[in-house]
Amino acid sequence: MKKIFATMFVFAFSLCCLSLVGCNEEQKEGKAVVYGVTGFCPVRIEMTVDGDGKVGSVEIDEYLSVYDIGKLTYEDGKYVKCGVPVPEKDGYAQFVRVGEVVFTYHDDRYASENEDFGDYIEQNEAQYIHSLVTGDFDIQDGSGTDLGVPFDVYDRHKIKKTEWADKMKNGYHEGNEYPVGWKEDMYNLITHIKNHGFYSYTGEEKADEGDSFKVGGFDTLVSQRNFHDYMRIALKAYDKACENIKE
Repeated sequence: MKKIFATMFVFAFSLCCLSLVGCNEEQKEGKAVVYGVTGFCPVRIEMTVDGDGKVGSVEIDEYLSVYDIGKLTYEDGKYVKCGVPVPEKDGYAQFVRVGEVVFTYHDDRYASENEDFGDYIEQNEAQYIHSLVTGDFDIQDGSGTDLGVPFDVYDRHKIKKTEWADKMKNGYHEGNEYPVGWKEDMYNLITHIKNHGFYSYTGEEKADEGDSFKVGGFDTLVSQRNFHDYMRIALKAYDKACENIKE
C-alpha cells in the first residue's frame, strides 16, 4: 500500500512540475492591428498568431462612412436626421464634421477642402474611427454650427452616439430583409480564418449572387460581395502579426 501511495505521489509531483514548467515558459505570440477600407467604410482588424503561424484570435470592426452619416430621410415634407431637420442636397446633409475635418456634399460626393472622402479615408482610417467611437462628429449648417442631431437611433434601433457608426453594435443589415446579416457574415469569416488560415486563399475565388465563397474546398459561409476586401485586410494583419512574434 505504501509503495502504491509513494508511486502516486511521485506521479502527481511530476505532473505538477511539468505544469509549472509549461506555465513559466513564455509562449511565442504575435499580435497586430491593421486598418483598411471597403466601400468607403473603414475596417479595423486585430489578430494574434502563435509561434507556428496558427491564427489565434481575430476581431473585425467596421464603421459607417460619411455618406451614411449624411444620408437623410424624408418625413412630413422635410429632410431629417434622427428627427432633426437638416439642410440638404440630393437627400444628403450639406455639411458633416468628423473630428477636425468638415466634409461638404457637392457633385454627388463628399469632400474636405483638400480631398475627396474616398482619398481621405484611405490614409486616415484610424483617426476617422477614433472620432466616431468618441462621438466627435456632427451635422452642421453653413456657418459651422452643430444642428444638434442626437444620433440616438439607427435603423429604428435606440443606440448611444458613440456606437451609432459601429456596425457590430448598431444592427447594420439585420432583420427579415437580410437572411444572413452583416454581423453573422463577419462571425463566419472569423471562424473560417481561425480554422483554415490563408493557406488556400488565392484572391481569385468567386461566388454567385446570394451564394457563399469557397476557399480551398471549404465553404466560408460568407456571402458579402466585399469578401476579398476583408480577406485582403485580414491577410495584412496576419503577415504583420507573424512579423511581431516574440522570440
